[in-house]
Amino acid sequence: MTKPTIAYYAAEYATSDGLPMYAGGLGVLAADYVLEAAAQGWQVVAFGAAYQGRLDSAGFKRLERDGRAFEAVVSFGDWEVKCGAWEREFGTARLVLIDSDREDNSVLSRWLTTNLYDPDASTRLLQEFVVAQASLAALDFLGVKPERYHLNEGHMAFVPLALAARHRDEHGRMTLAQAIEAVRPQVVGSKHTILAGAGDFADESMLERLFSEYLDRYGWSAHELLAAGPKASDPETFSTTAFMIGSAVRSSAVSQLHARMEHDQHPQSQLVPVTNGVHRSRWQEANLDGPVDKLSDDELWQRHGANRRALVEYLNKQVGVSLDPDRMTVVWARRFAPYKRPMLLFSDVPRLQRLLTGEPGFQLVVSGNANPADEEGTRILEQLVELAQNPEFAGRLLYLPHYSTNVSRRLVSGADVWLNTPMRGMEACGTSGMKAGLNGALQLSTRDGWLDEVDLPAIGWEIPDAEPAEALYRTLEQEVLPAFYKRDEAGVPQDWMRRMRAGVKLTEEQFTAARMLEDYRTKLYQL
Repeated sequence: MTKPTIAYYAAEYATSDGLPMYAGGLGVLAADYVLEAAAQGWQVVAFGAAYQGRLDSAGFKRLERDGRAFEAVVSFGDWEVKCGAWEREFGTARLVLIDSDREDNSVLSRWLTTNLYDPDASTRLLQEFVVAQASLAALDFLGVKPERYHLNEGHMAFVPLALAARHRDEHGRMTLAQAIEAVRPQVVGSKHTILAGAGDFADESMLERLFSEYLDRYGWSAHELLAAGPKASDPETFSTTAFMIGSAVRSSAVSQLHARMEHDQHPQSQLVPVTNGVHRSRWQEANLDGPVDKLSDDELWQRHGANRRALVEYLNKQVGVSLDPDRMTVVWARRFAPYKRPMLLFSDVPRLQRLLTGEPGFQLVVSGNANPADEEGTRILEQLVELAQNPEFAGRLLYLPHYSTNVSRRLVSGADVWLNTPMRGMEACGTSGMKAGLNGALQLSTRDGWLDEVDLPAIGWEIPDAEPAEALYRTLEQEVLPAFYKRDEAGVPQDWMRRMRAGVKLTEEQFTAARMLEDYRTKLYQL
């Protein structure tokens, strides 16, 4: 099989904890894509922006060939932005970050590629435009001719505009709609969330102010650009997500349920379901990397127990607590957003306290950050931190700050139970549960995202939509705790091991990035 050549675009990449290059799950997924593409021998050039940070200390180097540094100039009429780039190679795949922070640029030009998801809407749009334009020059510089341009979320939606402009230069005068139609067969997209606020928005006057001089060069207008990407609920507003989907020959959702929910909200939606997956070698502990069927129940239990004890030792050192290395450990770790319902388990604090401090009981680890712009998420996080500091929960409830990919790797490696509490249909995929599943954690979750595609009782327990808080407490009390602590003569919990073995095997076979890339190749790229 011929290996595809792909230009891949995302606003964030979680390749290095020390760099401000990612905000959440999209960044982790994008990094897993790059790593898996390299493992599969695909020719991939992934593009993003070079945000503030020491790129050279994270394995990046200036993009150069034959002693010549890459340079590109993105013009907005009289205003020119000079760009360089950084690259990091991962075998056959490379990550290229466009950088406008140069001494020969104006202050505004230098600022454009500084912040991930800059709070100013105009700055975000200009940044995305610069990355799109400069990326085509970088591909020419590298001598790479992609078979597909894969855009992730609306933040990368200006790539089709850049391709359309190039096509217009090569083939003569045509409307914007005609030029986009001409390049559409090369462009695919992925929509990663069902939330209405995804992507970026602008009215026609903003498009005119930012891009009129560029568009005039091709005989196009801001009105044409708006018409190519109108927001579904407001045709007078340009949506980068709508523009991405409208400019792509095919676009994907990130799970089967996500695709169905999108169609329910937008009956015209034709998103192809490609369920996300995780790069196995990045997230699975080495002592579990191998056919799980070759391990006895005792061997599998002992190896997972060693991983739990390693996690507890790490947490005790990091936070100065005294978690029990042999106690059932439940982990909730993700972004603090209202729809994820991080406080569901805290709906009845006295009841939770009895479960945590009683015998047999469990210990709870919570980690994650809130988007600074999300006031409700920040308030929820503050409530949780206050509860974790309550002496009555000492040694049983821990909030771990400074969530990162390194912290996530440790948490998924040693958790006994992976708790996931979103409102059904809102967590488009939920790959953290896959990572935990690779390491033997059982799922305790609403049937959302990827878990809607599996036999959930075979690998854990379901939190129903009706009265979820009561159901969560009851399931912990009557099912989860007894399954963990009921041991045979050898000290092995047989019912637990049945679910653990099934969960590891299921995740390895169906929810890795290797399967995801094959689905991309056949369903999205059609190569």
